[in-house]
Amino acid sequence: MRSLLVSARIKFEVQVIIRDVGRVDFLVGDCLVIEVDGYEFHSKDAFEHDRSRDAILHQLGFTVIRFSYNQVMNRPRHVVDTVLAAMAAGRHKWRKSNAHWRRLGAPEPVIGVQVRAVTERWRAIQ
Repeated sequence: MRSLLVSARIKFEVQVIIRDVGRVDFLVGDCLVIEVDGYEFHSKDAFEHDRSRDAILHQLGFTVIRFSYNQVMNRPRHVVDTVLAAMAAGRHKWRKSNAHWRRLGAPEPVIGVQVRAVTERWRAIQ
């Protein structure tokens, strides 16, 4: 997924920590979350847990896009086009209409980036 985003010149952060959710795979812009799921890590409980996390993210105003490992590996153009379409629709930026956490008086939901230095080194070698 990283190489697809880099190739498409999409700026992103990896392993971003979001309040009340935990780590997400990728964050594009302010509020576009991309998750990549593999079959081996998704039992029924994990599937349910992911849907609960998605609901919290939506309540905060994030847009969540989920791709399977198979989609990323075998349909890369579809994956990139989906992300670009979400960005073209402005779903990667906070606006009054989607920053629900602000209306609730809650603190900024993005707590931090877990592996910023690793991401920067990885981007440098691409």
